[in-house]
Amino acid sequence: MEENLENCLVIDGNSIMNRAFYGIKLLSTSDGLYTNAIFGFLNIYYMILDKLKPTYVAVAFDLKAPTFRHEMFVEYKAHRRMMPDELKIQMPIIKDILSAMNIPIYEIEGFEADDILGTIAKSNEERNIFTYILTGDKDSLQLISDKTSVVMPSNKMGKTEYTIYTPSVLYEKLGIKPSQVIDIKALMGDSSDNIPGVPGIGEKTAYSLIGKYNNIDNIYENIDTVECTPSVKRKLLENKAMAYLSYKLATINRDVKIDLDYNKLKLSDVNAPKLTSLFERLSFKRFIDRYTDSPDSIAKTDANIEFFKEFDDKNILDIDKDINLFKSSLSESERVSVCIINHKKMELENIFAINMNNKIMYLNLKSSKAKDVLLSVINSSCVKIGYDIKTIYKECLKYGISDFSTFQSDIKIAYYLLNSTENNYDIENIAYNILDINIPNENISTDSSSKKEVQTSLFDIDALENNGDNGNIELSETQKKYIYGVLNSIFRLDTILNEKLNKLNMYSLYKDIEMPLIETLANIENNGMYINREKLLDFGKILSNDILNLESKIYDIAGETFNINSPAQLGKVLFEDLGLSISKKTKKGYSTDKETLESLIDEHEIIKYILDYRAMTKLKSTYVDGLIDCIGKDNRIHTTFMQTVAATGRLSSACPNLQNIPVRTDLGAKIRDAFEAEGDNIIIDADYSQIELRVLAHMASDQRMIVAFKEGKDIHAITAAEVFNVPEDEVTHELRNKAKAVNFGIVYGISGFGLSKSINSTVSEANKYIKDYLDYYYKVKLFMDDKIEEGRNKGYVSTLFGRIRYTSELKASNKNTVMFGERVAMNTPIQGTAADIIKLAMNRLYAKLKENNLKAKIIMQVHDELIVEAPKDEKDKVIGIMRDSMQNVVKLDVPLDVSINVGKTWSEAK
Repeated sequence: MEENLENCLVIDGNSIMNRAFYGIKLLSTSDGLYTNAIFGFLNIYYMILDKLKPTYVAVAFDLKAPTFRHEMFVEYKAHRRMMPDELKIQMPIIKDILSAMNIPIYEIEGFEADDILGTIAKSNEERNIFTYILTGDKDSLQLISDKTSVVMPSNKMGKTEYTIYTPSVLYEKLGIKPSQVIDIKALMGDSSDNIPGVPGIGEKTAYSLIGKYNNIDNIYENIDTVECTPSVKRKLLENKAMAYLSYKLATINRDVKIDLDYNKLKLSDVNAPKLTSLFERLSFKRFIDRYTDSPDSIAKTDANIEFFKEFDDKNILDIDKDINLFKSSLSESERVSVCIINHKKMELENIFAINMNNKIMYLNLKSSKAKDVLLSVINSSCVKIGYDIKTIYKECLKYGISDFSTFQSDIKIAYYLLNSTENNYDIENIAYNILDINIPNENISTDSSSKKEVQTSLFDIDALENNGDNGNIELSETQKKYIYGVLNSIFRLDTILNEKLNKLNMYSLYKDIEMPLIETLANIENNGMYINREKLLDFGKILSNDILNLESKIYDIAGETFNINSPAQLGKVLFEDLGLSISKKTKKGYSTDKETLESLIDEHEIIKYILDYRAMTKLKSTYVDGLIDCIGKDNRIHTTFMQTVAATGRLSSACPNLQNIPVRTDLGAKIRDAFEAEGDNIIIDADYSQIELRVLAHMASDQRMIVAFKEGKDIHAITAAEVFNVPEDEVTHELRNKAKAVNFGIVYGISGFGLSKSINSTVSEANKYIKDYLDYYYKVKLFMDDKIEEGRNKGYVSTLFGRIRYTSELKASNKNTVMFGERVAMNTPIQGTAADIIKLAMNRLYAKLKENNLKAKIIMQVHDELIVEAPKDEKDKVIGIMRDSMQNVVKLDVPLDVSINVGKTWSEAK
């Protein structure tokens, strides 16, 4: 953008709303109004507004009426799916919000939002106003010029980012000029808009032709000498009219008659009362703060002033400088709040912070005093309230400190139980949502050369490098204010969250399962799993060799070399060169996803080799190369268990994920074979048998299931006999496997379509199997119907131990969303109860091993499976403890059966 040039932000309303809707899980107000698209739109808008600081703002929307393109080509956008009802009801609300912001909205019958964007950009260029077009639609890339850029948002790792496309950025990323965006689409078409293009010409060929000949005019003017295959030339000649029609359809009209009033476009004050009212209705408290004229914002500011009124950075002290003050303050405290702070934006790393009777002190954990400080905290009889206290436990375990009995609460876990479908459990978010407090979350650092305060960039933040000797650091006022805010919030949140847990009957779940689990998981993570590096490397070499052999076979069959990992190149080989059936296309070209390839497996021998190639390359990159990078100095891999991710209460594993190593494949077994017991130890693996079906039998009180489990019968064989109408002694292995799919499919609320794919049957057959199953286990049907009704009436369903999962989807107007809500209502009580049982069993096993002073230790949990590493001479005692801990942890109407195996490696013990 030119220096001091005024700029205008124009937004493609439909595109950003769509991107937000599909990028954020369904959110709703307490009365069932969906808000995820509105929330996402506003997040993106405010992010771009703060960064670009435009002088003018406008938003364009599509109208439902046909456009001039439909008159040119009646099939234009004919295949585009209808807007979901959940999104449709949000569209008038975002327009009300924009109106309250005094942002003009443009909708013109016969034209699309793209045409309006292009026309405004052209008008701006004539007035020497720089234009930023905010959209997720690549069609707008044709509008880029020296005075117009396209801002395209993206979502990476759950964080919204964006790319500003200028002519140079477009060329760097795609190798084309703005005008060539139209030529590319004229050749390859666009399945999302149903622009035909030249049939048979894909993305790679289109880019190659335009790269050589600049535009389609040059291609057709030189058609006799165009460098391409005879097949491509034939397609070009036969479909010239279609190419030029597609060019017209893809070209944005920049001459729409619009009454542009730049006084109205100018960014101005909002209608604060109206906007506040809308945000309050939508429960968007965070956005209210931007408008200081609103009553709620003033109250929020007053709340912040009250909260921080006693803050004085001089009273936030470094323990390293006065450890005696720390110890004396700790001894006088009955209750303290503690936290280990790692926050990039605040430039804080490994800072232990503690609030003792409003005496706040902190310590860089690289300090030589760290062990003494942590030991003092652990040995103190005062009650400890914390946030993410597993990080504290793990820090303590480094020094052999292992008594955590005086830690009473973890704010992160408590909030998760109350909001299990949320995806942000940061302390700032919790404090804002519960206390209406804004904890500062960006550091203000001092520029030593100018002595002026400068704010660190929101988009380029590095972690703090600790300064000084012995871990000593000097914190800024804002950093200290952040620590103050975190520690005081922890105190206030504890009381409120405990009351909420009590009200929802989840306090026992919190205190008896989730809180003890923190210590259990910290120890499992600290223990890690020993891995034989050389064995893993050797397996990697075998995989590399197999991958090369598969590559060679694929190239031989295809008759050419190409990038097998490139969907565009693979699609050309399969669907253009080999002529395989095209089942579906995406906006980028031919689909080569797993489902598509599996549907073609009987059509050509190359498909099996491609699927094998993908499986092996993924195995090598994820489970060989990936695991090698995670091996610690102790030759063990220490995964991290995520306690606040799954709404059902299940644990997940990350960095690396050891829970998704393939179980039923030989290659997966070879990965598990690299995980060994260290030295002369052994691995003991205990696995619940069919725990979710047993939970279902108990919760549904289905006597047929209960009797089968009590008598130790094969539940899958019994189900097969009933569902497939054969005598039990004639049930084949194939029928049993199908019945197994039905049994577990029912638990997960599977549809007839889903089951048909699982057991390779027709949908009507699968529907009949489900019906026959529910006729036989009729109490299961009653149970599931009851749970759906409970979800509708209460707004949530719960497990045997009180864990709740909200079911707002049941109030949706869209049938598919309601069906999803029904599946959630049916399977959450079963999956969640099973997850609660395994957590109880883990806690019990951990406590028993510790109580008996055994060297055996839990090293892994994989859903229904617990893995222990133990000395050989402890084998029998550990097996007895494991069996007792898992089978007798809870009393159900059916026995909990556990299978236990022993081996030197994880594979042998599995």
